[in-house]
Amino acid sequence: RVTFAGDEEFPLLGGSVGYFGDRKAAVFLFRHRLHAITLLVFPPAGLSWPPAAPLPGARIAVAETSTRGFNVVVWRDAGLGYALVSDVNASDLLALAGRINPE
Repeated sequence: RVTFAGDEEFPLLGGSVGYFGDRKAAVFLFRHRLHAITLLVFPPAGLSWPPAAPLPGARIAVAETSTRGFNVVVWRDAGLGYALVSDVNASDLLALAGRINPE
């Protein structure tokens, strides 16, 4: 469930169907300045999850990591898994996560 249709800071460019590991996922593409941000929404059952911390101003707890120059933020909500991936800084990804799953 993604009700955030983008705004001036994070416009929604489009979507498609893709994969997150071994499972199908809805894929949304947002933009932040000149950077692309990919949001994947997928069934989380059977996946191991890293420890998560509450996101200030939102009702979700997120886990952050970075690898190969990309930041990743993951969380679960209402029976779905979410992953944001981009080369933008982690604070921008956290701001977008809070808009996708607000209080």
